[in-house]
Amino acid sequence: MGARGSAVVTTGLLVWYALATGAGLFFWVGLAVVVVAFCYEHTIVKPHDLSRLNRAFFTTNGFIGISLFVCALLDLLVRGLTP
Repeated sequence: MGARGSAVVTTGLLVWYALATGAGLFFWVGLAVVVVAFCYEHTIVKPHDLSRLNRAFFTTNGFIGISLFVCALLDLLVRGLTP
């Protein structure tokens, strides 16, 4: 329950950030990728079978961080890097 709650809070904060900064299309696409990855992460680990815990935590969270970074960078490059 704690991990799912954390994913929901993280998603909410990222949506808030996107709205507050006027994020563009690439950031929103990255955010959609993050949500799908969070859903995947929480479907591969079951309370009675933790054999996929490393894949869920390390691999999926690594993918989430890299994909959101790339999408955010693309968004900034397309919209311009001005503050």
